[in-house]
Amino acid sequence: MNDLPIRQDIQFVIGDDFSMPMSLYTPTSGYLFESYFTTPSGVVPFDVMNGDPINGVVSLFLGHDITDTVPAGVYAWQFSFSDLNGLRTTWAQGLCTVLADA
Repeated sequence: MNDLPIRQDIQFVIGDDFSMPMSLYTPTSGYLFESYFTTPSGVVPFDVMNGDPINGVVSLFLGHDITDTVPAGVYAWQFSFSDLNGLRTTWAQGLCTVLADA
């Protein structure tokens, strides 16, 4: 297992949908999730879907209606969760590159 947080850079094109699965390698039923990136004008949260709580697979999602409002640039992002005991863990972080539509 890698040391946490895992370094994971991501990117998407303005106006596109973005989706990324992440495996936490443990059952995640009842966990609370938080994921976002920070732009100069504020925080942009990802929707986090706990699609496979038995196997610990979650998906981060941004719809085109959200990505259409983000200016091109490079921003810090992170994904964290709180387990059933309330222990908060930052699982992944890195750079979020937002590309202009070509």
